[in-house]
Amino acid sequence: MNYTYSDFQAISDSNSTISRWISVANFISLISEAITKYEFAFACMGVIVNIFHLTILTRKSLRSNSINVIMIGIGICDLFNMSFEVYSNLRVMTYPDPDCWPPSTYTTQIIEVWLSAIKDDLRRLTPWLGVLMSSIRYLIIKMSMKPKFKMLSEPKFSIIAMLIALVLSTLWSAFYFARLTLIELDPWKPANYCTGFPPGYTEPQYALAIDTEFLSDALLMVQVFLITDGTLKIIPTTLFPILAFLLIRELNGAKSHRQKLAKKDEKADHTTSLVILMTVTFMTAEGPLGIIYVVQGFVTHITGLLNITSELINIFAIFVAINATTHCLICLTVSSQYRKTVKGMFLCQNCNRKKTSTIVVAAKVSVTSTSTVRQ
Repeated sequence: MNYTYSDFQAISDSNSTISRWISVANFISLISEAITKYEFAFACMGVIVNIFHLTILTRKSLRSNSINVIMIGIGICDLFNMSFEVYSNLRVMTYPDPDCWPPSTYTTQIIEVWLSAIKDDLRRLTPWLGVLMSSIRYLIIKMSMKPKFKMLSEPKFSIIAMLIALVLSTLWSAFYFARLTLIELDPWKPANYCTGFPPGYTEPQYALAIDTEFLSDALLMVQVFLITDGTLKIIPTTLFPILAFLLIRELNGAKSHRQKLAKKDEKADHTTSLVILMTVTFMTAEGPLGIIYVVQGFVTHITGLLNITSELINIFAIFVAINATTHCLICLTVSSQYRKTVKGMFLCQNCNRKKTSTIVVAAKVSVTSTSTVRQ
């Protein structure tokens, strides 16, 4: 994207100041364009890794734990978000020049709006599921001696909690996306230098707009949505270190007061370490994006700054892709039960095949030997 003086005239009347803004904006734009390919690679990796991750987590031995059930929910969110990123980046890489890129059909754009709404919903939901996971783990440790809180460890509790969080996130997404409508623009024409189009070629094109029947001030609605959405991303980031501190304190307290249950505490330590590591990855991925969304809500009237924040969102989105990939690696590193399930799915099956073939060969040899003796 090439920035011009008109993009920053609302900031200052000084040409030197505007020139500096243009230089910074163009530099950020170059980084955003360069990082797109890497983001595509990480998104592809995220899809593959999360398919494997969900295959492991959905085994009977793992899904009986409330923490693992929430991790299944996080994995589903990550898988959909990474799949959508692959689709979006693939289109940009396939058609790098927008002037030669035919617009999507009306039906395709409707589907893309729905997919964008789902992505927005699940992206917001993912860090809150992380908060939910940390909170449940903290309560499980703190209330371990109280039988009435045993339900916290049951998968049913996690499923109900996740459904409530999903409904709340969906309602907020509906606040914005339900007000969008597609309007028809002037027919699209390819640029003169574009090849592969017959003379006079046109296609109908559509654009998203906010239906003024719901709200007369469309800009105000966008500002409210962006600022609130950014705040909803920042809040989990501030809660994660607090929950991590509480988890560590409760874990240390449990160790000092229950030395006789050292084995159980060791197992709990693995789960707690897993939760703490995941909180760190969520903080890295979600914190910067939340701040950028809030800033974007305040600069919607300045074209240049609005575009800069969009470029920054593209840049920091790569951390979301990396975060979605690391969850599986964290489980492999920290959780012995996870590693045992992986070995049980892949390694032991090969062992059983070898044992079976050995028995068959032995049986054949035995039969042959018996026949020889009888002769």
